[in-house]
Amino acid sequence: MSDLGNVGEADFKKWCHQADLAVNVAFVDKTGWDFIVEFPLESSLAIRDIHTSPIQCKVQVKSTKSRRRKLSIELSNLKRLATDPKPAFIVFIEYDEDDEAESAYLVHFDEELVSRVLKRLHEIEQGEEVKKLNETTMTVKYGEQNKMEFANGRSLKKEILSCVSGRLDDYVEKKLMHLKTCGYESGAGKLTFKANCGEDLNSLVEMSLGLRDQVEISNVIGFEERFGIPAKQPFTNEDRGFLSLSVEPDGECILIFKESKLSPGLSFRASLYKSPFNPGVPDSYKAIRLKGSFF
Repeated sequence: MSDLGNVGEADFKKWCHQADLAVNVAFVDKTGWDFIVEFPLESSLAIRDIHTSPIQCKVQVKSTKSRRRKLSIELSNLKRLATDPKPAFIVFIEYDEDDEAESAYLVHFDEELVSRVLKRLHEIEQGEEVKKLNETTMTVKYGEQNKMEFANGRSLKKEILSCVSGRLDDYVEKKLMHLKTCGYESGAGKLTFKANCGEDLNSLVEMSLGLRDQVEISNVIGFEERFGIPAKQPFTNEDRGFLSLSVEPDGECILIFKESKLSPGLSFRASLYKSPFNPGVPDSYKAIRLKGSFF
């Protein structure tokens, strides 16, 4: 019986040679990838591009006779591929009963897959049960949208180029930015504090309108948050503290003074400030601020 994993790796190396792609083998696969694939140098580069390097990517090859179109992969391997600034791929090769490659699928670690991996990592790291990443898996699915036109080198090269369009350094810059920012779409944390009704709450509303520099608050607890999942430990936990906000107007408006509906009136431009605490405070504390030169 043949070793299907070795068959798949041999076929992949053959495809790289067919497409004039340099392929470097990971002899000890402990880093989540099987090959580093390098594209050839371009012979006619524009002057502005002489400092750029050719495309280089990491690839993990998975061989299967199953048609389930999904596979559980160790999270430690996925993390290495997802967080590598350069392009990374998983190539799934489906074989028939005679160990001949029937079809191949190229799964790109694009922004969606990178976000899924990072979210799963965050869930594990902030969960109650301590788990090792190499003992935890995540299912990666592939389908017709990932299918290479043919199981050969020409199709492999074409599909990689379609994922890494443009210069490699632009790709790396974009991926690094996504790695830093994904999961923070709804904010980077949550801060809770206590303000009593009365002077404390009134001062808080005034500060939010730019009428005070800061206010004193109590029972201050803050947690970092990513993908909506709070960290285990707070970044601050204080009995008392001071809160200040950088206040900017919510917009511009026209303020009109009239003696009656039919009188011409006087109109003035003004900056409008709305307190962000209005939705959560009693009606008697809700406030807006109009700032302008009126008379």
